[in-house]
Amino acid sequence: MFLAPWSRRLTADEIATIASRTDEIAVSFGIIERASDGRTSNTQALFSCGQLLHLHRKINIPTYGLLQEGKFYKQGGELSLAALEDDWKTATLICAGSWSPALPWLVALQGGEPHDPANWFCARCRGR
Repeated sequence: MFLAPWSRRLTADEIATIASRTDEIAVSFGIIERASDGRTSNTQALFSCGQLLHLHRKINIPTYGLLQEGKFYKQGGELSLAALEDDWKTATLICAGSWSPALPWLVALQGGEPHDPANWFCARCRGR
């Protein structure tokens, strides 16, 4: 088993610090997540109003040619949507997940939009 020294649990102090600063914005960032069994995932976390709104573990793990992610990361098993607003649902696909037509199509079938989550503003937090 490969143990990445730079991996973090979702309860890590660095992640809590970022979450605490999401009062009026939504912040999405990637981490190498370390699970309780020691395995790692390429994970996208979405925080807003100080809370974790959504977590996506990379599903499309390339392991061919020079791309050998499957040797280091476990594959995510769920494609769910993040609800930023009542009428705005999206998915935080990671890299190769956006390239493949299948995952964005499955997001659309669930009524969501695949987006680059950088710089989202969450109106839900206004007036809090």
